[in-house]
Amino acid sequence: MLLVGASLVTRSLAKMHNVDPGVAVARLAFVATGFGQGNASPEERAARLEELMDRTATHPGVTAVAFTTQLPVQPGGSTTTVVEDYTPPAGTESVELPFALMSDDDFRTVGLRVTAGRAFGRQDALGTIPVVLVNETAARRFWDNTNPVGRRVRPQGNPDGWVQVVGVVADSKVSSLDERPSPMVCYPVRQSPASGYILVRTDGDPGALLPDTGTLGHGPHDRTAIAGPSGPRNGAIVSSLWARSVRPIGFSSGSSAWW
Repeated sequence: MLLVGASLVTRSLAKMHNVDPGVAVARLAFVATGFGQGNASPEERAARLEELMDRTATHPGVTAVAFTTQLPVQPGGSTTTVVEDYTPPAGTESVELPFALMSDDDFRTVGLRVTAGRAFGRQDALGTIPVVLVNETAARRFWDNTNPVGRRVRPQGNPDGWVQVVGVVADSKVSSLDERPSPMVCYPVRQSPASGYILVRTDGDPGALLPDTGTLGHGPHDRTAIAGPSGPRNGAIVSSLWARSVRPIGFSSGSSAWW
């Protein structure tokens, strides 16, 4: 029985290793941030995030920088969402959807295509019309595979909080490599500045970059956490995505990395 079980696990892991996660993880690293803690205003949090991303982009070997609140193929947050003109099978007015806050360049950095409409841009700033992107599975499920650009969703608890769909992004694995395609919504971090992860794509080994990221430093009123020997161990190279999905390793700082 043990030998049979071991064989099944081995085959299952081998199969998972060959699963396409939908994102490009080669030469990709992440840096966990804790900026904007305390009494910082949304405008201050947005400015700190912009500064940190701009400074990260100046490091030699960095080819793309982006922000997300959810790492690829890792559990993240969900939101109870009302989709305009859609009635869930259960008869309730809302659905529970995975979501992430993302920067303008997130999709390009992780290798995801925007298949309809547009990506986020600098026009999606604080105080502007709220917008959202949905993935292809959401478009199929909620809008019968028609183009959802111009349609609306809102939080269940906010009857007046309608958000306009401006684009559709290609599907990728959301929470695990063995999941079926899942609907997901993405909001621009410019409109809701938050802590999360800065994704860094390099033209070589990301490990050579991590020691330098500790020199980015901290603002006087925030708690920005930078990966690398000279900073808190809150980041890691995203070098083996399937292994991250099945074998998390906890760091003493309370965050996690996967190898």
